[in-house]
Amino acid sequence: MMKRLPMNMNSMLRKRPELVLTLGVWALTLAAAWMRHPLVGDPYGSETLWYIVATLGAVMIPALLFGGRTRDVQRPPVPSWLLTVATMAALLVSVWITFYVRRELAHLDVGDQRAIKGVATVEAGPLGRANYLFNALGLVAPFLLALRVRRILSAVAVFGALVGLAVFFFAKVGLRTELMPVLLVYCTSIVLWRQDLIRLTWTRLALCGVALFIGGLGMNTVMSIAASRGGLYGPTANFNMDRGARVLQSVGMQNAPDAVLMCAGQASEYILGPVYYFDFYKQAPVATLALGGHQFDLVARRFGNTSGPQLKMDVDELYLDIGIEWNVWATALREMMVDFGETGSLVAFAILGVFCGVMRRRSPTMMSARYLLSLFFAYLIVSPFFSTMKSGFFEAGLYLGLVAFVCEALALKPKVVLSKRATSRPNPSRACGLSPASS
Repeated sequence: MMKRLPMNMNSMLRKRPELVLTLGVWALTLAAAWMRHPLVGDPYGSETLWYIVATLGAVMIPALLFGGRTRDVQRPPVPSWLLTVATMAALLVSVWITFYVRRELAHLDVGDQRAIKGVATVEAGPLGRANYLFNALGLVAPFLLALRVRRILSAVAVFGALVGLAVFFFAKVGLRTELMPVLLVYCTSIVLWRQDLIRLTWTRLALCGVALFIGGLGMNTVMSIAASRGGLYGPTANFNMDRGARVLQSVGMQNAPDAVLMCAGQASEYILGPVYYFDFYKQAPVATLALGGHQFDLVARRFGNTSGPQLKMDVDELYLDIGIEWNVWATALREMMVDFGETGSLVAFAILGVFCGVMRRRSPTMMSARYLLSLFFAYLIVSPFFSTMKSGFFEAGLYLGLVAFVCEALALKPKVVLSKRATSRPNPSRACGLSPASS
């Protein structure tokens, strides 16, 4: 099953970016987090470190084994502009429906009111259930946009437009968790399938990181100024600035500009914090398993499993012991452990690795495989921080992709059968003992 695999890291970066970049992000996160946390205190334990290593191995080894020989993927056929416009419209309609459902169900006590998932969606009636389809189509939109852009400047412009959409709706409605996978899938689709636009090198990755940091610093400058005037992100911005001051106090920079304090606070909360919070949960997990009701509740509820929202509240209550009263990012590993336990989580990530390998092997010939690999890459690249499966956009889009993959595989299967029959047909000349030349 396993064929010759490229061992050069530059080659691996181009051929298997979903694996190399996931390992790189995890390595940087673990290295940065190996310090005293201002809230949690001691660094994460060695048992947590080895569990993370085992989880990464559970993903990477099957992905390499089932991926086969890496090949340059030709630029996929560009879908019609009408399909792209339709899916973008579905994305916008989905955001509008989500806003409407949130407003109509504001009286419900369902935690953080993820209106496109769980109890809120069920009680929203036909409108909430119709949102499943709009969410699924909405996640296809960034994938198709990534295939359609003609130049790198167009790709950057679309990226900026999606960031603006996410920031606007997050400010107005609070759709960060739902909309973030849309941006992630666009980026992963560009990295995986548009190397005709950008050829991955380590230098370019470093420059992209610097550009994103500068962009984030600029955005935080605007947010900090607005927060000082009681405007955009007021309470959240002030919280991040206070947190950043505590983080920078150890190096005497607690009086740094507000934008710098906000960057430090966000880094502590969203980049350094998840590893500590996962380590904290691993030491005292909840006793009851959600069995898919936590991350996969769109399907779990159809089988009567409604334990997800309650278990989520039980998990959040664990962090009250360290003074945390809000929903925390604690890596995708914690979310998988809530569903399947410590051992079941390793099995689930191994299955994810098999899917990644199969989609990579099928990607040169199947559009649905490219789409699914973009989704799996999006899940893995942010797994050190949070789980994209908590987004209704992502979960519904994943199920749509799996259905499309099965349909496309069945559509291609008769062609493979016919070609095998054609090659196995007996040669009359050989049956008579004659060579092709003599006949």
